[in-house]
This record gives sequence, structure tokens and C-alpha cells, in this order.
Amino acid sequence: MADLDLTDRLVDELQSVAPVASGYSDADNSIGLYPTAGSRTIASFMNGTRDDGMHYNVSIVAASPEEAEQVLNSIAENLRILPNNGIKSSNGTFIYLKTVIIVPPFISRMVTESKMEYTMTLEVEILR
Repeated sequence: MADLDLTDRLVDELQSVAPVASGYSDADNSIGLYPTAGSRTIASFMNGTRDDGMHYNVSIVAASPEEAEQVLNSIAENLRILPNNGIKSSNGTFIYLKTVIIVPPFISRMVTESKMEYTMTLEVEILR
């Protein structure tokens, strides 16, 4: 349940920067946030809690690489400056610690001849 709650809370947080939806982006200038492979346990503690690094992709479909990079960089900066517990769990399943950019924005696929999908990968560190 922490994964679903975390995804929803990340989408809520990013709405202040740009309109973001949970899932893949397909429409023009749409932004999607979705979990991706590579999530890991960073540390386990004697009381049973874990420090987990959850991996997410943020993607945007756009014709302009400059616009896509500017939006993705704004999203990354918004998450980077959040303090510990800056994102609140709605059901108490996690405590937000920080966000790190794992892979900076890059072209991930051609959607049409004039539109590309740009993606960046984040690691969101939480306690659960």
C-alpha cells in the first residue's frame, strides 16, 4: 500500500509545478509519473522499518526539447528542495526522506515525427 500512496502523494506534490497524471504520458505536453524497476532497500533496522529507494520515471511528450527539459528540471528541483517529511502519507505507510535524480532528462522514444517522449528517473527515499 505504501507504493500506491507514495505515487499518489508524488502526483499531488508535482501538481504545483505542472499538470501531472499517474501513469504513462501519451497526449501532447502531458506529464506522467510511474514506478519503474530498480527500487531497493537501502537499509533495514532492528525495529523492522526499512529505508527504501523507490524508482519512478517522469515523462513528458513534447515537440520542443527545451520545453520538455525545462519542465522536467522544474519538477526535479521542486522535489530536491523538499525537506524530510515534505510529502505526507495519507495512510501512515511511509515517511518521505528525499529525492535524487538517478537519470537526467533524455529522449526515450519517438511518438510521432515531430513529437518525442522525454524521461527522467528519480529515486524517492522513504522509511516504512
